[in-house]
Amino acid sequence: IINATSIPKVKRSSWSRQKKIEEILSKFYYYEDLLDRVKPDVILSIMHKEVLDIIAKKRGIRYYALTEAKFSNRYRWDDEIITSNELRRAISENLRKKETELSEFDEDISTPEGASLLQSQVQYSYLGGFKESVISFLKEIYKVIRGSRKKNSYHFPGWTTSHLKRPYIYSYISKIGKKQNELQGQKIVYIPMHLEPEVSLLSISPEFTNQFEMIACVSKSLPADTIIVLKEQPNAYGSRPKWYYQKLQEMGNVVIAHPKVPSIDWIKMSNIVATITGTVGYEAILLKKAVLSFGKNQAINLLPTVKYCSDYASTLSAYNELIKTKEITFKVSQKVIYNSILNSSFALKDFELLGNKYSSNADKLAIQSTDLLMKKLS
Repeated sequence: IINATSIPKVKRSSWSRQKKIEEILSKFYYYEDLLDRVKPDVILSIMHKEVLDIIAKKRGIRYYALTEAKFSNRYRWDDEIITSNELRRAISENLRKKETELSEFDEDISTPEGASLLQSQVQYSYLGGFKESVISFLKEIYKVIRGSRKKNSYHFPGWTTSHLKRPYIYSYISKIGKKQNELQGQKIVYIPMHLEPEVSLLSISPEFTNQFEMIACVSKSLPADTIIVLKEQPNAYGSRPKWYYQKLQEMGNVVIAHPKVPSIDWIKMSNIVATITGTVGYEAILLKKAVLSFGKNQAINLLPTVKYCSDYASTLSAYNELIKTKEITFKVSQKVIYNSILNSSFALKDFELLGNKYSSNADKLAIQSTDLLMKKLS
């Protein structure tokens, strides 16, 4: 993971190639033995497990994972680990409909309650960072005593040092970060930085995970009157060193956003949004903004205001095409993605809060979500 150089080292990353292959094979043996004993007709999980997905496909077993729909508190059951087949099918169907057959988008875009809660718990003060590091260290000690610490995962003391670095990096970004009033009149391409390590980036976009390369491709593609605004992910402060941001700023058309300016405000102010995966691409479409998509498997790539990019040449071509997009096309993309999300997902309020204050609702939410799946399958 070359974009997050301050994260703790994973022990198994230093294993020999032979040992890594043996470890992967052991997972295949485990799941094959489990399926031999259980003999399921359907497999359900919160997130797709890659090895289990491969075996299930080979054996013809239906495998569904509960996935965020990236809008409000909505989720869907996906039968594909990468391509979001449910949403893709809904988009294809809605693109064939007349615009008058689709419902108008009339909802507010807001961060789901669970994400807001998790972000609010992050400590950026030096005192807060010290407290988090102490708590993290004590948790590591507790796991060692109980024998529950993963044997070949992160080196001890894990993420403790990242908590200590977080306030310093946050303070630095606050000093150099730009606010909206400082960029009035500028044409903007907004790029939200990805948290790393992140499952949705590494699993859903295995073809492209280098966001520094993405930023460089966009930077070289822009005309002289356009700038890139980069916003750090709220939970990522401390996972990247100071020099990383300094290197980004060496590009003449790149600025770093102030931490306190919400992402949604930058989307509204931008002309185009660039991303690999994540929620921002969906928010941009709903706000009638064009999207440079570096994630090959994103379902939104089917929309007329989204262009897939993989290198500098395709980025330049996509940018030049998107800046000519007409208002009516943005309206079509907005209505199609809105209707497609509604068609392929269901509301599951408070699910993202499990593990926090709503953990007592786990059984109820599990029954509710599986009931919705059973209705769909029948």
